[in-house]
Order: sequence, then C-alpha cells, then structure tokens
Amino acid sequence: MNCHYSHKKGKASVVLTHIFGGILMAIAISIIFGFFVMLLWNQLMPEIFGLKAITYWQGTGLVLLSRLLFGTSGHYKHGHGGKGVPTDIEEDVSPGKDIPPTTRIY
Repeated sequence: MNCHYSHKKGKASVVLTHIFGGILMAIAISIIFGFFVMLLWNQLMPEIFGLKAITYWQGTGLVLLSRLLFGTSGHYKHGHGGKGVPTDIEEDVSPGKDIPPTTRIY
C-alpha cells in the first residue's frame, strides 16, 4: 500500500513541476515580449505618428492587452482534421473537373 501511495505522490510532484515550469515560462516570455514591444514602439511610433515613448511596463501591458483582445489561450482548434484540408468540402475540385469560368484561376 505504501508503494501505491508513493506512486501518487510522484505524479503530484510531476504535475506541480509542470505547473511551476509553465508559470516561469509565461513570466519569461512576457518579459521578453514586453521588452521587444517597448523597443519597437519607441523606435517607430514617435517618429511615424508623433506618439510618446513608452516604458517597459507599458510595453508589457500592451502585450497582455493584445493577448486578451486578439490572442488565444494557447489551445488552437484545428478544424481541418490535422491534414490541412477542410473537412466541410462537399465536392471534389480536382484539376480534371470542369470549373466555371468565374472561379477559374489563370
């Protein structure tokens, strides 16, 4: 019975290690992206649009804001069956079939 308990304890420590590693990775990525956003903003935006330069924390805030508005949670939904081909195609359009002139690619 003690062997079974230690096995569960090992799984829990692996899960906690993955969670902790994921948090550290997220922090590292946000630091790196925040720095690059700050650099790009300060090089481009003041000259092109006459905007003020931003700090590192404002750059990190922009990364987080854009992630909330436009990003995903890291789980991509593949609607193509994993093969790059949409699964909802109803008819086969192969090179040998007749294609109406309005949709023909020249």
